[in-house]
Amino acid sequence: MLSPALSKLPDPYVNQYYRCLRLISFERIMGQVLVRAFSFLGLGGGFLMISPKLRMDLTKGLESLTRTMELYSPFSYIGGVALVLLMLAISLYRGAQPR
Repeated sequence: MLSPALSKLPDPYVNQYYRCLRLISFERIMGQVLVRAFSFLGLGGGFLMISPKLRMDLTKGLESLTRTMELYSPFSYIGGVALVLLMLAISLYRGAQPR
């Protein structure tokens, strides 16, 4: 039986930086993350439905981006993939930071 003073000492075999990690529950994902993502998609889709000028600007911008990527094609695709991987790495790194 340990004394109360010894039981409050940190365990030397446990990394203290990761002691507050918890498993992410399915309810938390459904309750917070997906609801937020669907609300952003719904608001964006709503704005595109009610604004023909915004919809036209978006389609012209995507068309211009596609033509520019085809003009500089294999290098632009490599650059696009590198950009997506960089954005993914930054977002995953920020999510792993302790709060």
